Amino acid sequence: MDVQLKELIDKIKNDGVKSAEDNAKKIIAEAESKAEKIIKSAEKKADELKENSIRESEVTKQSSIDAVKQSSRDLVIDLKKEIEGIFDELIKRSTEDSLKGDSLANAIVAVLGNWNKDSVSDLSVLLPASEEEAVKKSINSKFKDLIKSGLEIKPHSSLDAGFKISEKDGNVYYDFSAEGIGQMMAEYLSPSLTQFVKDVKES
Repeated sequence: MDVQLKELIDKIKNDGVKSAEDNAKKIIAEAESKAEKIIKSAEKKADELKENSIRESEVTKQSSIDAVKQSSRDLVIDLKKEIEGIFDELIKRSTEDSLKGDSLANAIVAVLGNWNKDSVSDLSVLLPASEEEAVKKSINSKFKDLIKSGLEIKPHSSLDAGFKISEKDGNVYYDFSAEGIGQMMAEYLSPSLTQFVKDVKES
């Protein structure tokens, strides 16, 4: 793969990271708002557990305390899972919105335009069925000769947003699906998520 293509791929990924940076505060604020309700519910449950333990006799006092501690740990674990779920959903929603319509067509055109022309005829561009017609129109107008020489544009049932470029034998070169880019964005945001959950646990 030539240097120009590598630079283009890096640019597309960097643009995704920049988009993540621009949306990070909004995503975290929305997550915090939802997490606050979860935290209040968890605190209420913890208080109820503590009140129940006080009612226990001295004989069972220690076992009650241990049960409260274990329940508290379980609540923290459940809380972390729920918050992670919120972040995953917000990231997926943001990524899908940026990988449809004209943005999707432009991204595919940019990648193909910088790909090694000698190997393009051996490629398949996989995309959501709902985007096939619009994307084909855009690509046909710019890469008519490449399509005649073998370049394939076809829908893939597992894709909801974004696209993948693969060899015709099925080996994926690059994954620009919502899941693929979303995972990259999630890795970028993970330090913020980790710190947020840590703060919740210590509060």
